[in-house]
Amino acid sequence: MPLEANVCPVSTKHMIQLHGFEELWGYVQAVHVGPFVFVSGTVSIDANGNPTAVDDMPTQVDNVYESIRQSLAAHGATLSHIVREAIVTTDLPRFLAEGAARRLAAFAGHSLPASAPWIEVPRLAQPEFMVEVEVTAYLPEFNPLSAAY
Repeated sequence: MPLEANVCPVSTKHMIQLHGFEELWGYVQAVHVGPFVFVSGTVSIDANGNPTAVDDMPTQVDNVYESIRQSLAAHGATLSHIVREAIVTTDLPRFLAEGAARRLAAFAGHSLPASAPWIEVPRLAQPEFMVEVEVTAYLPEFNPLSAAY
Protein backbone atom coordinates (compact mmCIF):
# COMPACT_ATOMS: atom_id res chain seq x y z
CA MET A 1 0.00 0.00 0.00
CA PRO A 2 1.56 3.35 -1.00
CA LEU A 3 2.29 5.85 1.75
CA GLU A 4 0.62 9.23 1.66
CA ALA A 5 2.89 12.24 1.31
CA ASN A 6 4.10 13.64 4.64
CA VAL A 7 2.94 10.59 6.62
CA CYS A 8 5.36 8.61 8.74
CA PRO A 9 4.28 4.97 9.14
CA VAL A 10 5.90 4.50 12.58
CA SER A 11 4.38 7.36 14.52
CA THR A 12 3.16 10.90 14.30
CA LYS A 13 5.76 13.06 12.62
CA HIS A 14 6.07 16.74 13.60
CA MET A 15 8.21 19.06 11.51
CA ILE A 16 9.46 22.62 11.94
CA GLN A 17 10.92 25.18 9.59
CA LEU A 18 13.32 27.39 11.52
CA HIS A 19 13.43 30.20 8.96
CA GLY A 20 10.74 29.47 6.37
CA PHE A 21 12.91 29.13 3.26
CA GLU A 22 13.74 25.48 3.98
CA GLU A 23 10.72 24.18 2.10
CA LEU A 24 11.89 25.99 -1.04
CA TRP A 25 15.20 24.17 -0.69
CA GLY A 26 13.41 20.82 -0.24
CA TYR A 27 13.91 19.96 3.42
CA VAL A 28 12.64 20.60 6.94
CA GLN A 29 14.94 21.86 9.69
CA ALA A 30 13.83 19.31 12.27
CA VAL A 31 11.58 16.27 12.48
CA HIS A 32 10.20 14.89 15.75
CA VAL A 33 9.16 11.23 15.63
CA GLY A 34 8.32 9.54 18.92
CA PRO A 35 11.04 10.37 21.46
CA PHE A 36 13.56 11.40 18.76
CA VAL A 37 14.25 14.79 17.19
CA PHE A 38 16.33 14.73 14.01
CA VAL A 39 17.87 18.12 13.20
CA SER A 40 19.01 18.58 9.60
CA GLY A 41 22.53 19.61 8.78
CA THR A 42 22.75 23.16 10.11
CA VAL A 43 24.95 25.91 8.67
CA SER A 44 25.55 29.58 9.46
CA ILE A 45 22.70 31.36 7.63
CA ASP A 46 20.36 34.28 8.14
CA ALA A 47 16.56 34.19 8.03
CA ASN A 48 16.63 34.42 4.23
CA GLY A 49 19.06 31.53 3.76
CA ASN A 50 22.10 33.70 3.04
CA PRO A 51 25.49 32.65 4.44
CA THR A 52 26.67 34.60 7.48
CA ALA A 53 30.06 35.03 9.14
CA VAL A 54 31.86 34.39 5.85
CA ASP A 55 35.44 33.19 6.48
CA ASP A 56 34.89 33.39 10.27
CA MET A 57 35.00 29.83 11.63
CA PRO A 58 34.35 30.68 15.32
CA THR A 59 31.26 32.77 14.53
CA GLN A 60 29.94 30.19 12.08
CA VAL A 61 30.22 27.56 14.83
CA ASP A 62 28.40 29.86 17.28
CA ASN A 63 25.63 30.49 14.74
CA VAL A 64 25.25 26.79 13.94
CA TYR A 65 24.82 25.78 17.59
CA GLU A 66 22.41 28.65 18.24
CA SER A 67 20.25 27.46 15.31
CA ILE A 68 20.41 23.89 16.63
CA ARG A 69 19.39 25.15 20.08
CA GLN A 70 16.38 26.92 18.54
CA SER A 71 15.39 23.85 16.51
CA LEU A 72 15.54 21.64 19.60
CA ALA A 73 13.66 24.18 21.74
CA ALA A 74 10.78 24.12 19.24
CA HIS A 75 10.38 20.45 20.23
CA GLY A 76 10.87 20.92 23.98
CA ALA A 77 14.48 19.71 23.89
CA THR A 78 17.85 21.19 24.85
CA LEU A 79 21.44 20.50 23.86
CA SER A 80 21.53 17.98 26.74
CA HIS A 81 19.08 15.81 24.80
CA ILE A 82 21.52 15.38 21.89
CA VAL A 83 22.72 11.78 21.68
CA ARG A 84 24.53 11.94 18.34
CA GLU A 85 26.29 14.71 16.47
CA ALA A 86 27.99 14.72 13.07
CA ILE A 87 30.30 17.58 12.08
CA VAL A 88 31.29 18.25 8.49
CA THR A 89 33.79 21.01 7.70
CA THR A 90 35.72 22.26 4.74
CA ASP A 91 38.84 22.68 6.90
CA LEU A 92 39.23 20.23 9.78
CA PRO A 93 42.54 21.66 11.08
CA ARG A 94 40.97 25.14 11.17
CA PHE A 95 37.83 23.78 12.85
CA LEU A 96 39.99 22.12 15.51
CA ALA A 97 42.05 25.30 16.01
CA GLU A 98 39.25 27.89 15.88
CA GLY A 99 35.88 26.16 16.17
CA ALA A 100 36.20 23.20 18.54
CA ALA A 101 36.42 25.42 21.63
CA ARG A 102 33.28 27.29 20.50
CA ARG A 103 31.51 23.93 20.10
CA LEU A 104 32.46 23.03 23.68
CA ALA A 105 31.29 26.47 24.87
CA ALA A 106 27.90 25.85 23.23
CA PHE A 107 27.54 22.71 25.36
CA ALA A 108 28.42 24.51 28.63
CA GLY A 109 25.94 23.32 31.25
CA HIS A 110 24.80 20.44 29.03
CA SER A 111 25.95 16.86 28.67
CA LEU A 112 28.11 16.11 25.63
CA PRO A 113 26.77 13.79 22.93
CA ALA A 114 28.39 10.91 21.15
CA SER A 115 30.12 12.69 18.30
CA ALA A 116 30.87 10.88 15.12
CA PRO A 117 31.98 11.60 12.53
CA TRP A 118 34.05 14.75 12.21
CA ILE A 119 34.73 14.88 8.48
CA GLU A 120 36.52 17.25 6.12
CA VAL A 121 34.97 17.72 2.67
CA PRO A 122 36.06 19.88 -0.27
CA ARG A 123 32.89 21.99 -0.22
CA LEU A 124 29.48 22.32 1.43
CA ALA A 125 26.24 23.43 -0.28
CA GLN A 126 27.48 27.01 -0.68
CA PRO A 127 31.17 27.94 -0.83
CA GLU A 128 30.84 30.35 2.13
CA PHE A 129 29.79 27.55 4.50
CA MET A 130 32.73 26.25 6.53
CA VAL A 131 30.93 23.92 8.95
CA GLU A 132 27.68 21.95 9.01
CA VAL A 133 26.37 20.06 12.04
CA GLU A 134 23.60 17.47 12.17
CA VAL A 135 22.24 16.14 15.47
CA THR A 136 19.82 13.58 16.83
CA ALA A 137 18.18 14.20 20.20
CA TYR A 138 16.35 11.75 22.45
CA LEU A 139 13.56 12.86 24.77
CA PRO A 140 12.95 9.96 27.18
CA GLU A 141 10.10 11.84 28.84
CA PHE A 142 8.25 12.38 25.53
CA ASN A 143 4.55 11.49 25.76
CA PRO A 144 2.79 11.70 22.38
CA LEU A 145 -0.58 11.99 24.10
CA SER A 146 0.43 15.21 25.85
CA ALA A 147 2.47 16.77 23.04
CA ALA A 148 1.07 20.09 21.88
CA TYR A 149 1.99 20.85 18.27
